[in-house]
Amino acid sequence: MARKENNILRQIAIDFGSTNTLIAFWNGHYAECLELQDISAREPTWNTPQVPSVMYLLQPNHAVIGVQAQSAREMMHLVEPGMLSCWAEGVKPALLQDGLAHVAEVSGQRITAREAALLFLETLLSNAVQRSAPASGWRRWFQRILKRNPIEHLTMAVPVECHEPYRRELSSFASRLGIRHFSLLDEPVASALGYGVDLTSDRIILIVDFGGGTLNTAVVQTHVQTPRGGSLGNRSTVMAARGLINFGGRVIDQWVADAYLQRLPQGKGIEAYVRRHAESAKIALSSETLKEPVYMHAPSGVSVALTREEFIEMLTERGLYKTIDDLIDQTLEDLWSRYQIGLNSIEAVLPVGGSILLPNVRKMLMDRFGSQIVWWDSPFDAVVKGAAIYGAGALVEQIVHHDYAVRLYNETRESIEYELLVPRSTPYPSHNVLASRYYTLGSGQTEFRVPIYEIGYSGRRSVDWQRRADSQFWLPNTESEPEGVICLNAGDILRVNPPGDGKRVRLRLDFEIDTNRHLVMTVTDLLNQQTLRREEKVVQLR
Repeated sequence: MARKENNILRQIAIDFGSTNTLIAFWNGHYAECLELQDISAREPTWNTPQVPSVMYLLQPNHAVIGVQAQSAREMMHLVEPGMLSCWAEGVKPALLQDGLAHVAEVSGQRITAREAALLFLETLLSNAVQRSAPASGWRRWFQRILKRNPIEHLTMAVPVECHEPYRRELSSFASRLGIRHFSLLDEPVASALGYGVDLTSDRIILIVDFGGGTLNTAVVQTHVQTPRGGSLGNRSTVMAARGLINFGGRVIDQWVADAYLQRLPQGKGIEAYVRRHAESAKIALSSETLKEPVYMHAPSGVSVALTREEFIEMLTERGLYKTIDDLIDQTLEDLWSRYQIGLNSIEAVLPVGGSILLPNVRKMLMDRFGSQIVWWDSPFDAVVKGAAIYGAGALVEQIVHHDYAVRLYNETRESIEYELLVPRSTPYPSHNVLASRYYTLGSGQTEFRVPIYEIGYSGRRSVDWQRRADSQFWLPNTESEPEGVICLNAGDILRVNPPGDGKRVRLRLDFEIDTNRHLVMTVTDLLNQQTLRREEKVVQLR
């Protein structure tokens, strides 16, 4: 047992989910999920141990999580309903959108998504390290535990459509927790590793990851490789990926709650009560063996029912199946446009995430791709086990998931435009110059800014990049520009002397991507034949 505890500390992986969080470790031979006493619950169908992603704050820096939090909430709700502000759920979706958003309040202090996520991960790891915690001085206690038993490598899985700020948040957490080595892995790639696909030959795999807060699809190619230097003998390459960060099981919970609320008489507290019990109703309605309606019993004594047939009709009308189909279509379109690989080349379809169990989702995949290639044995733990395998040395070649561009002002059009530097699906490292851009400075101009923007689809099917002689550009309208468009730097300032003359091309900017996803920039002053910046790391890409 002592050897196992030691391994737990050395190689840990976390699948931080919107609804449930899983933790696994590499035991030297294979990835193994970890069951944490008092805070874990086992998923009934696959018997997978998972920690509900909920918190009950006792102090600003002290909380119980998982099953303990759920129990605390029920008890405090019966005794003192006003203390529900200590309850926090949906921390990951909030962190994906805005780390400064408030998700809870305790002792008169508001707690941000960033603070809640750090506290949740601290509590999770403390339960993995030691089964009990002190009543006070909790954070200092945890730091002492980690100092005595350092976690050598922590790997966390992330959605493909998250932006770089979310990745930076997780990296910052690892640094603050004193983790020695930290890595991030795209959830679909982790799924492919965790499913344990037979690598007797190269395979092209489609992953459909439908969790509590996100829907991701990706095509991954696995390769046979002779083990070298003690690393695992498999390599994976992400070929295409798409995702929605605001669509998952929690959205379905809202739909279920709305359906019941339409049938219930309104009363004090009824809406909060129904929404709190919507998830369990959704799970019951998703059972293929369900014969009877699922009732919602309101506190007033009134009960209303929803049948499985009505549930499926609601999912269809709300566009669930179309949304999944469209995202798969977009991913396959990206695969074709880059590699000319079509649908018939997909050799395995791997469903992942609890929302995959919604009615007809599995059937939809089987009807589209064929029942013989749709796997169905690891929908809950594939991601966290794959992350543990990656942390143990599996090789993965990844791609950039978003477009990256320089934001400029077009004086002729009198509008903002984005000039494309790195298109999505670009592999990294680049090994050579990916893009060279030439710029003219205005008369008397001595400064030039280089603001790098990350451009995600955020529900758009594509970004309308238009081609001109030497580059591609995008002219967003005022409504679409803010959606999925994030500035990654404040705007790097280049200074030149003598000033520009407004006539000749003055600067050449060359861009590459290094092994750590940094966008590297070299700047040449063409007038003076002088290098102003040489292979400078500007921003880190997603």
